[in-house]
Amino acid sequence: MSFRPSPYLTLFTIISLAILVSLGTWQMNRLSWKEALIEQVNARTKLPPQALDRLLLKSSTAMELEYSVVTVSGVFDHNREAHLYRLKAGGSPGYNIITVLQREGLPDVLVNRGYVPLTKKDPATRAEGQVSGPVSVTGLLRLPQNATSFLPANNPDANEWYFYDFESIRPFLAVDDALPVFVEADATPNPGGLPEGGLTRIEFKNDHLGYAITWYGLAAALFAVYIAYHLKTRRFSSR
Repeated sequence: MSFRPSPYLTLFTIISLAILVSLGTWQMNRLSWKEALIEQVNARTKLPPQALDRLLLKSSTAMELEYSVVTVSGVFDHNREAHLYRLKAGGSPGYNIITVLQREGLPDVLVNRGYVPLTKKDPATRAEGQVSGPVSVTGLLRLPQNATSFLPANNPDANEWYFYDFESIRPFLAVDDALPVFVEADATPNPGGLPEGGLTRIEFKNDHLGYAITWYGLAAALFAVYIAYHLKTRRFSSR
């Protein structure tokens, strides 16, 4: 059996196959990274609560600590709250209430106290939940987020936020000194039932296997087309 490959088509196919296989392999590497990340996060959420300040001192980067269970104590300043738009499980729109937790001699902490429906955005409609005096909050440590094309722009003028924009929320709440993290309160009930904490959904988009299959599939299809072309043009022949 002799084979007379088309020079230009062969060169194109080799280059294209190298690119497609490389993309598929890159996605497989990303899959391994994402699965390890999900496993690490799930493990963090099962650990006992740790003091927030002590935990932050343990790591050079807060990214290694996101979704850790933490505790922090202070006094809420209910005159300073931001409203983070959220859909509750089931699709009910509302807001997560981010409130400044003041701590004597320590930086303030921005606490996401939980969800309220749209009709309860005004603090006056949920006065019972505006607890006074010293409190201790247990919840998940969260990091600031960057804007994406999938989210609306934050609207400070209307006190409506769509993602954790620390650099904008902090001055909006007139906080001069605050830890650059958020704490999402757990399900410990607030007086009157609002805000409703403990609704954090830990979700990581993980489509890497599907992307890898797509790239490898395209590589296989291209190779099949290459072989079919040479068969059709009789570039395979018996001696």
